[in-house]
Amino acid sequence: MPAESRPRYVFIDALRGFAALAVVGFHAREGGHLAQVEPFLGPVLNGVLRRGDAGVTVFFVISGFVIAASMAHAHVTPGYVGRFLARRSVRLDPAYWASMVLTVGFGLLSVRFVPGKTYELPTWGEVLVHLTYLTDLLGVRQLSAVYWTLCYEFQFYATFALLLLGITRQRERLGDERALTMALWPATLLSDLWLVGLEPFHVHGLFVDRWHLFLTGVLVWRAVVRRSGAHVAAAASQVALVGVMGFVRADVQLHVAAATGAVVLAVGLVGRLESWLSWRALQGLGAISYSLYLTHNAVTGALFRVGFRLTGRSPAWEAMWFVLALGGCIGFAWVFHKLIEAPSLALSRRIRLGASEPATQGRAEVVAPTSLAP
Repeated sequence: MPAESRPRYVFIDALRGFAALAVVGFHAREGGHLAQVEPFLGPVLNGVLRRGDAGVTVFFVISGFVIAASMAHAHVTPGYVGRFLARRSVRLDPAYWASMVLTVGFGLLSVRFVPGKTYELPTWGEVLVHLTYLTDLLGVRQLSAVYWTLCYEFQFYATFALLLLGITRQRERLGDERALTMALWPATLLSDLWLVGLEPFHVHGLFVDRWHLFLTGVLVWRAVVRRSGAHVAAAASQVALVGVMGFVRADVQLHVAAATGAVVLAVGLVGRLESWLSWRALQGLGAISYSLYLTHNAVTGALFRVGFRLTGRSPAWEAMWFVLALGGCIGFAWVFHKLIEAPSLALSRRIRLGASEPATQGRAEVVAPTSLAP
C-alpha cells in the first residue's frame, strides 16, 4: 500500500494540536502577560494555563506511539538506522534552524524597542551545539525555552532505532513478535526505574529520565494493533503505573502522560483513531503544531509588548491581547509551516527507508513537541 493511501491517525493529530496550544498558553502566563486577568479566569482555566507545559508530555507519549507504528516491524539494518535519522533531520532541522534565526532576530528587536531590555547574542559554539541537539547534555544556554524537548525527542528516535537494530537477528530465529517482546520489556522495566525513583544514575539532559513516557506510547500502539489480552494488559499496566506515580509524586506531568496513554488506548481499542476529532480546524492545528511550538514564544512576546504599548494594561486589555496573540501565533505558524516546514516534510519523504518500510500502519506526523514524521 503506498504511503499516500495509508490510514491516518487523525485523533492523535488533534491531540498534538491541543498539546501545542496548551504550551502557548503556558508561556503566555509564564511571561507575565496575563497577571491582571488571572484572578478573573477561574480555577479551571488558570490551572490549564499554569500547567500547560504538560502538553510536552503528550508529545512524548504520542511520539512513542507513532514512531512504533512507523518502524517497529521494519527490518532494521545499520543502513536503515542511518536513513531513518537522516529523514528525521531533514524533516525537523530546517524549521528548527529558521526558528533560531527568528528567536535571535526578535531578541535584537526587543533591545531596540523595549526600554531597559538586554539580549546576549549566542556564540558560534552555542549555535553549533544547538544544531547537534546536545544543548541540555552539554549544559549550553538554550536560545528558546522550547528547544530542550527536541534534544529528548532525537535521543528517543535514535535509541529506539538502535533497540530495533539489536533484535534484527533475533527476529529471524524467534519471530517478529517474540523478538519485539524481548526488546520492549527489558527496556520498559529499566526505564521504569527512573519513573519510580530508583534511578541508577542521573545525567542532566539524557533521555533516560523520560524514556518511560515514550515507551508507554510504544506499548499502547502494540496493544491497539495486536488487540490481544496480553498486549492490552501490558499497556494498561504501564499506563496505570505512570498514573499511580503521578499521585505518589504529586506530578501533573505524569497525570497527563497517564491520561494521554489511557485515552489513546481506549480510542484505539474501539477503532476510532482514524475518525474521531477529524474536524478540519483541529486537523489544521495539528498540522502546524511543530511550527506553532517552535515560534510561539517570540511571536507572543512581541504581540503582547506592542499591544500593551498601544492600549495599556488592564484585565480586559490583557484578555483581548491574549486572544489576539493566540490568533497571531496560529496565523504566523501557518505561514511558517507553508514556507519552511511543509517543503522540508516533502523532501524528507523522498528518503526511502528501504524495501521493508512499513506500509500498513497509520501516518500521523510526529513532532516535538515536540513533537516531531516517519
